[in-house]
Amino acid sequence: MSYEVMAYEKAGHDYRAARQELNALTGAIAEVAAALLTDRLDVDLSRWPSRERMTELFARVRAAEQELDETWAGLPEGMKSGLEPPPKGT
Repeated sequence: MSYEVMAYEKAGHDYRAARQELNALTGAIAEVAAALLTDRLDVDLSRWPSRERMTELFARVRAAEQELDETWAGLPEGMKSGLEPPPKGT
């Protein structure tokens, strides 16, 4: 396997991991928000992420998206066969 393909696969792994973490964070925010909307007083606010945590994670997702797109663009056309392209919108 070529270096370029290995770099692309690593970028894909990093992107999926960052998105998975963002999805988990989004789910926690949605659960807290839903509880607040029902006027529950037993809401576990410790699940609400800090601004710093959200900022760090958003930056990591954007960097992972950029790395994925750049490594894909750097692959010679002949190497792209059999690889899944980056998700649309990245």
